[in-house]
Amino acid sequence: MMPEINMVAATANQTVDPQGREKAILTGANVIMPNLTPNEFRENYLIYPDKACVKDKPDECHSCLDLRLAAIGHKVLYNAWGDSVAFTKKHL
Repeated sequence: MMPEINMVAATANQTVDPQGREKAILTGANVIMPNLTPNEFRENYLIYPDKACVKDKPDECHSCLDLRLAAIGHKVLYNAWGDSVAFTKKHL
């Protein structure tokens, strides 16, 4: 319905369903949210119970996301600009 906006596949999706981020990508999400908060600070950001990936190290998160997305035929575009098409059109 809104192909020019960014839709996020976040750890919240994975907390609700072990395949939640993959399902979000397959149903239209186009941004995936890694958990890059340093481990010693993650306990301060537990905004909901049983948050996924809390114990993963940031470098593990990268390889995990690469593997998870590859399994569904997608890949992480590292260093790609992340503004939505709608935002870019508005600011040209």
